[in-house]
Order: sequence, then structure tokens, then C-alpha cells
Amino acid sequence: MLTKVRSTVAVITVLTGAFLSSIPGVSQAVPRSARKTNISCFTCHTVFPALTSFGRQFKLNGYVANAGEVIETKEYGAKAGSEEEVLTLGKVPPISVMMLTSWTSTHRMQDGAEHNGDLLLPDQFSFFLAGQIAPKAGVFMQVTYDAVNDHFSWDNTDIRMADRSTLGSKSLIYGVSLNNNPTVQDIWNSTPAWGYPYAGSSVAPGAAAVAKIDGELGQQVAGLSLYALWNDLIYAEAGVYHAAPVGASRPLSGTCAAPCSVAAADIVEGAAPYWRLALQHQFGEHYLMVGAYGMNTHILPGDGAPLNGPTNRFDDIAMDVQYEKPFGNDLLTVHSTWIHESQDWQAGGSTNLQNKLNVFRADASYHIKHHYAGTLGYFSTTGTNDVGLYSTSSTGSPDARGAIAELAWLPWLNTKFGFQYTAYNKFDGAAKNYDGAGRDARDNNTTYIYAWLIF
Repeated sequence: MLTKVRSTVAVITVLTGAFLSSIPGVSQAVPRSARKTNISCFTCHTVFPALTSFGRQFKLNGYVANAGEVIETKEYGAKAGSEEEVLTLGKVPPISVMMLTSWTSTHRMQDGAEHNGDLLLPDQFSFFLAGQIAPKAGVFMQVTYDAVNDHFSWDNTDIRMADRSTLGSKSLIYGVSLNNNPTVQDIWNSTPAWGYPYAGSSVAPGAAAVAKIDGELGQQVAGLSLYALWNDLIYAEAGVYHAAPVGASRPLSGTCAAPCSVAAADIVEGAAPYWRLALQHQFGEHYLMVGAYGMNTHILPGDGAPLNGPTNRFDDIAMDVQYEKPFGNDLLTVHSTWIHESQDWQAGGSTNLQNKLNVFRADASYHIKHHYAGTLGYFSTTGTNDVGLYSTSSTGSPDARGAIAELAWLPWLNTKFGFQYTAYNKFDGAAKNYDGAGRDARDNNTTYIYAWLIF
């Protein structure tokens, strides 16, 4: 599965890409978009990849915007004298590039490591195809090089068709999204695909427990959803996902032969429904969004087992909040999400038949004139003890808790330097000796320094 950074990168590319020119899935902004629309990156983003109100609208409308030279073709419509636009292509190829290089160090060297301090150049390298592909359709696609695994792979993808109308004399934006990562199509920075931290170390240790909707299915599924925003107030979306693992054997029969005994594991069975509801409103200078989202997934273990029979069921329901308030040329942004997952392990793989998992995250950022940003985030994971699932914990506990502090400097609109520090006061269920071998939670405290370039 692709890392969170990769996911964030995609976001930055699509919005910053649509108006900047491309970028880890959020209405994105990438240099390609800026070239195409002649609009500054900060029209769509605060400090990328976080979206502004305009950036959210841009994504909702299908990444459609043109200000540069285009190739257009029209033909006569059904009505006399009318013309219909049947082709709109920009003369500038809708391609952008992103590179992330980083240095990671933990408070105590990781078990089995030969040294402490990993320099990755690049950490990630991505190509983006982002922007309008037809009069009412647009695309955000990302291909990423993973330095840790040393290969290119397909990353976040969101293909949209959208239009405008009215309902009850109020504005209505509606459309359809074809994507490969639940919540990658979301327009807010409070959901998993585009949530804080927007970049993070791919080599530092992380919590063992992750909810299915929290990035676990990224690039392993394909989903089609219908969405609508009415009166710039009520947002609703409903869709379904199906297994679509990239590069893995996907046998159609009920048996799993040698090729899929390794690659085909944890496969979504049938259709996994996804839903999203949100209310947003601008109160003077205050912007507030309150929402909920969820997903129901049945998983076949695979990995050598027949791809039929009992499944493991994961029911995710979540709530989220986003708040924005300008202070002159500065901006305060706040995001939070809470995810509750009920697990039913009918197909095996755990000690308990049923488990619970709760994930909470919150972050607040202060942006100074689009060039500096300071962010403080808090995270907490709690759940049922299960030694079969959480073997890295001496007690089988998934509990983790800590904070992430980050300082970012953007000397130019498409260049970002960041210093990030993650501090744990609980890891795998304990503050002290969580693995039974003397390692403490604070030993995983991580310093992450990065340079993020988009062009």
C-alpha cells in the first residue's frame, strides 16, 4: 500500500496541479494547473496541499478550468443554430512533476537497523496528469517512485465528470467520481487521504492498528460515486468500491494458485458501500464544515486461501470538522476526525472474534502570508486487545498516542521546506517496554526534515 506522503502528494498535485499544475488528491494544485489557468497556487491552496474554498470548488467542478491556449471543436446541436462543444484540449500538456527528499532519525535506533538517520534522495518522485480532459470532465492521476521499495507504482487517481444546475431555485453542483482510494475524492483536509500530516516518514515506525477507511484500501480498490453540493451548504455522496489490486493476481475461480498465494491477500469481496454527508457555511470571516462518512467492507483473507467462503467484516463510521478563520493576510485552519471501526473476524486472522478500534486526530495550523506555517497535531488510537492482530505489543494492545509539531517555509509558491517532530507517550499499548524487550514509546520519537518541490 502506498504511504500517506504519497497520498498527500497526490492531493497537492491535483489542486496545485489544477491551478499550480498538478498534485498525495485533494482538489489539487500543481504547476501544470498554474501554467494552464494563469492562477496562483494560493488561489486553491493555503500552504499546499490544503485547499481553500476556491480549491474545493475547482475539484467539485471536475478540475475544469482554462486560461491558456486550447484546441476546441464544436458541432451543431439538435436546435437550429446551436453549437455543442465536443472537444477541449489544452496546448500545454497537463503534466507535472513532484519530488520529495527527506532525512529521518528516531530517538533510539530501530531494532535490527545498522544506523540511525536515513537520507532519501528522492524519498518520493511523482508524475501527475491533472486538469481538464473534456468540456465537463477532468482527471487527477499520479504515478510515484517509492525509494524504500525501489519501484514505480500507480498512485492516487480521481476521474470526474461534473455539471451545474439548480434545485429549488438554489445552486446545485453534481457529478461522478471514479477513483482508487476511499476519501481521495473528498474536498476537505479532515478525511484520511488528505489529512495532516501531509508528508511523513516512510521509514519511521508507526502504530500497528489502522482502520480500513484510513488508507488501508488505497490503490487496492476501484470505486464509483455520485456526489452533489446544494446551495453551497449540503454535500452528499454515495458510491461503491470493488477489489482492484494493482500488480496482483486476481483469480476469478474459487481457488488461489501459487501466483496469488503471495500477492492476492486481503481482497475486498463484492461491493463495499461508501457514503459521505457534510454541512458547510461561511459565517462572516468564519468557515465551518461538520461532516460524517463511512464504509462497510467484507475482506477475503486470500494469501494462499481460497477466495470464497467466510469473510472478515469491517464497519467504519466517522465524523469530521474543518474550521478556517483569516487574520489579515494570515490564516488559521483546524481539522479533526474520529473513526470508529467494528471488526468481525469470521474468516480468522485474529484471537478475538470481534474487536473495536477508535482513531482520533486533530490539527491546527497558522499560516503567515503563504510563506510560513506552524502546525500542531494530536493523534490517539485505542481498541480491543488482540495478541493475534497486534503481535508487536507484549500485551496485544493497539493503543497509541502522541503529537506532531511541524514548521514549514515556502520561499517560492512551489517549494516547501519542513521540520517535523513526532512524539509518542504511548506506543503499542504502553509507555514503557511496550514490546517486552525494553523499547519505550519515546524511543520511536521521530525527527523528519524534508524538501518538497513541485514543477
